Amino acid sequence: MFIQRLSSQVSNLSLGTVLIGDMGMPAGGRFNGGHASHQTGLDVDIFLQLPKTRWTSAQLLRPQALDLVSRDGKHVVPTLWKPEIFSLIKLAAQDKDVTRIFVNPAIKQQLCLDAGTDRDWLRKVRPWFQHRAHMHVRLRCPADSLECEDQPFTATGRWLRGQNCKAGLNLQNREQQSLRRRHRLRCRLPARRYWMST
Repeated sequence: MFIQRLSSQVSNLSLGTVLIGDMGMPAGGRFNGGHASHQTGLDVDIFLQLPKTRWTSAQLLRPQALDLVSRDGKHVVPTLWKPEIFSLIKLAAQDKDVTRIFVNPAIKQQLCLDAGTDRDWLRKVRPWFQHRAHMHVRLRCPADSLECEDQPFTATGRWLRGQNCKAGLNLQNREQQSLRRRHRLRCRLPARRYWMST
């Protein structure tokens, strides 16, 4: 339902077409590829690009993701950052079924700069390493699910409130640098099948 709502809103605003990456199955469970977090059935990756025309099957099999973050990780690439991307993330964050969204710290910083005084929705947007070309959306448990438990909405520690954009960026940049030193992390996009929303 969330993906359908978001796709409809994006289409109605003529922003482009939503490109879906990894998506958990409705009841959760293992699937080929993807992260363990997607196996709960509550997570979906949405690429931060909105093609104006429908992609071919070949393009969907080998998508060319747009890395929106500069090499130094401090800001977005101005020529790639578009108002449509801001609108896509904001629409997702304002959805009633979304509990949090993970994006790169530089993307969170740009959202804070672009948001103006309408900032309440930014509380759902959390800076997290990688996530340079997509947003990771976590959904709330379905109302009819007896075993599913929503994660608590925290606003302390590394999950800072959206209004505290600068502190959140600084903290996440430090964590990102530490992880890179220890694990030599690189942003890699696996070869998986992707879908266009309809």
